[in-house]
Amino acid sequence: MAGNTTNGMAAVAAGIDAGTIYRTSAILNILCNLLTRLFDLRIHVFPDRGLFMNILSCFSHTFAFSMTLGKILAVATRFTSVWLPFSFKRFWSPPHIRIIITLQFTLPLAIFAYMPFMTAAFARTDDGYGHYLGIESVPFKIAKGFNMFGYMLFFVTTIPMCVATVAKLEMDRKKIASMQGGWTASVSSVSRSERILVLCSVVLTLAHAVKATQQTIWFMALIMNEPALQATMISLYMVPNAITSFAEPVLLLISSKALRREVNIRNLHS
Repeated sequence: MAGNTTNGMAAVAAGIDAGTIYRTSAILNILCNLLTRLFDLRIHVFPDRGLFMNILSCFSHTFAFSMTLGKILAVATRFTSVWLPFSFKRFWSPPHIRIIITLQFTLPLAIFAYMPFMTAAFARTDDGYGHYLGIESVPFKIAKGFNMFGYMLFFVTTIPMCVATVAKLEMDRKKIASMQGGWTASVSSVSRSERILVLCSVVLTLAHAVKATQQTIWFMALIMNEPALQATMISLYMVPNAITSFAEPVLLLISSKALRREVNIRNLHS
């Protein structure tokens, strides 16, 4: 178990924490959406805003996809530290981490870089100002399709890794108990930490499920050409996005002091 903890700290040997990266992406994504809502719904002094809104949409999609990749990486570091302890440090070496983190931002940006050059789409409003829906037609469907692919990739990779990691930790816990001749206070403490981590994983997965549902409805509205439903999904986006972005820090605030201390120690070592 101690070796696994050391490996977990080594996951950020290059001074770059995957968790910090995806939280940064989440915050930047929220800022992009706040600016979009501000200039689209609140401040009606920018009628020719198509290019500006497309740029914000491009960065929002980029940060959202980057956040998804970051969460996959965060789970992967825990999975490999438990199941591949001997090759873990070699795989998560500083050069490899720098390459992975660079790709985490550049790959989504490359995917969505075409968006600012497309024609912006607006839903009609009573005041004639319009409500931004994204870019027109097929290019926007492609963008939302990439986002849907990211959510599916998250579920098919992280859920099996989480289940396998929990199973391995449970086997390690039983092994420690047998080596110590029975149940001890230290083994019980490990068990409590595992239960909290499992609860965190379940809640975070449910948070992503909420956002994935909203994105799926938005994607279907786009495919079926339903501007009113698209506008509704856009207006609701901030809620699941905030839940997904802040579920982890809120869970840490309400979790045990021992778990928060462990997380802080890992962050210090990173």
